[in-house]
Amino acid sequence: MELLPHIKLVRIETGEKGTFGAWIVNSEVFCSTLELPWKMNTTYISCIPEGQYIMKRVQSQKHGNTFRVQKVFQRSGINIHAATFARELEGCIALGESIRKLKDDRRALVNSGATFRKWLGIMKGHNEARLTVASFY
Repeated sequence: MELLPHIKLVRIETGEKGTFGAWIVNSEVFCSTLELPWKMNTTYISCIPEGQYIMKRVQSQKHGNTFRVQKVFQRSGINIHAATFARELEGCIALGESIRKLKDDRRALVNSGATFRKWLGIMKGHNEARLTVASFY
């Protein structure tokens, strides 16, 4: 039986501009993450609860080939995809090269599209992965 890749999402900063963290693949930091702030797990406006999940490869109408977090309490459609700003998310998780503070004081993920494609390359041949979500702020 093949071992599933283990992904850790470690949240390190949160506020109204978003929740930022690190995406760790098999014990190695791969990239930065962006999610919505915690709003009691409310659909479309909150990040997901801390915990352990399975992600499965799906074909999303909006995001194409991606992975979806399974069995999130009272939630569905939590995809991994590219995004620059928290306003582009509806409860999903975005991957990017790094976090930047822009001149107008906004917080953003940079090189999100390229980073997301690189992660999909790493996941080639895998249709599932384990995801652990933890916060340290």
